[in-house]
Amino acid sequence: MIVSAPVPELAIDDTAAAITGVRFEHTHPCYRCRTTLHLFTDGGRIAMGLRVSVSGKTVRWYERHYPGARPTLPDTCEHCGHATPLAFPYRVPPGHSLVQGCPVANAMPLKNRVWRHLRATTPGLCERADHHHTLINF
Repeated sequence: MIVSAPVPELAIDDTAAAITGVRFEHTHPCYRCRTTLHLFTDGGRIAMGLRVSVSGKTVRWYERHYPGARPTLPDTCEHCGHATPLAFPYRVPPGHSLVQGCPVANAMPLKNRVWRHLRATTPGLCERADHHHTLINF
């Protein structure tokens, strides 16, 4: 059963933007049957924009994903029904998290809107960021 994703919201402030209410997809393999389990979490956030150095000389694009929660792992694999493949690989030490998820497709139009807004309102900074042509994730 597929449940539709919540509608994310966008807030833009100068050279930074936040997309909230994003659903993230997490994929994890079953080590017995070698199929992929798809897990979803809601309430995530995407922070993105332009990062300007303290001196103002360096400008870089950035995008950072913050999943809303850790995915709830099923007791058994939905494909093979085996319980043990999920036990060992998913033991995570306190303070650590599982593999970070990817935002689902309904966040893409908002991300594109942010990039278009930044290019329209701060073309000089965007040109300098393009010169570095790197997207930093931190």
